[in-house]
Amino acid sequence: MATPWPRRETWPSPIREHATCLSSFLHDVLHRIERTGSQSIPADLVGDVIRGSLTFVLKMQHTPDLTSISDAIRIVQTEAKATAEHTAHTLE
Repeated sequence: MATPWPRRETWPSPIREHATCLSSFLHDVLHRIERTGSQSIPADLVGDVIRGSLTFVLKMQHTPDLTSISDAIRIVQTEAKATAEHTAHTLE
């Protein structure tokens, strides 16, 4: 009897949820490949793996780099702190 393959996935929109589902799905597929040995993999399953991976990569490519935003916030915080200290010193 053939080993049942994982069910087909509908990939979620949120990146973290997609990553979690894709990771779980790929882990399940890999586990079944290891268990079945030389049994061929159904083409629709391979297509699902490729589609899930590709859409995840595309989502990551279109996600803004938050490093520049974080750096800008850090600069503003430093400037605000310096201004507050200068104002406090002036009022003394």
